[in-house]
Amino acid sequence: MIFKDAARDGEQRWYRPASSNGHGKSTQLARLVEREVGHGPGSPGSWSRLLLAHARWILGVTLAVVAAAALFAFTQTKSYTATADALVEPSAAAGGGAAQQPVLATEESVVSSGAVLSKASQAIGVPVAELSHGLSVTAKGASYVLHISYANPNPHVAQQRAQAIAQAYTSFRSTTPAANGAPNTAPVATLITPAPLPTSPSSPKYVLDLGAAQDGSQHSVRPSVGRAASWSWRSAPAR
Repeated sequence: MIFKDAARDGEQRWYRPASSNGHGKSTQLARLVEREVGHGPGSPGSWSRLLLAHARWILGVTLAVVAAAALFAFTQTKSYTATADALVEPSAAAGGGAAQQPVLATEESVVSSGAVLSKASQAIGVPVAELSHGLSVTAKGASYVLHISYANPNPHVAQQRAQAIAQAYTSFRSTTPAANGAPNTAPVATLITPAPLPTSPSSPKYVLDLGAAQDGSQHSVRPSVGRAASWSWRSAPAR
């Protein structure tokens, strides 16, 4: 049954146009609400439409952040790291009971001490103040092995200084009797792995830097997309 004055809208649905006395306004309002709900948040395809609408902006932000990180990474000075390994053991002169295991935290401090660096300085002719820059000492795991590393833009310098410091440390931690002739009860260190010549830079790490930049761009884009979505849905014109 077709009502008098009925008409079809753009979607081929029957409705009764509003009359001059206001009748039919409730019908138009219902149709308007129906359309807005279909385009609001949570409706099927709403996020895909939003992403397509802002795709150029999202891509631009991502590319800008990654490009800035790449430029920063490639302008950094390359650094090479050489590492020598020293095994630390209880002194044989400390016999007569259970040997006391070395405290590696103490030995790390000994490697970077003035006494050891002075020995290395005399061996290679580099001032102690300069030699201390680039040195790092670590002990990993349960083994009594110290990793004596040196970083420098020149791989040959890194190797030379790591080796000199490791040899100075093992010489300092030798079984030489103490000055007063008493047995030396300090730990004994032995060089087990000489410092090799590094063939590739240890920093910057381009892959990690670019990956972190991409992840950061995603974190910065997501809140912005959410704000854009909220603004778009609030300011969208009524249909």
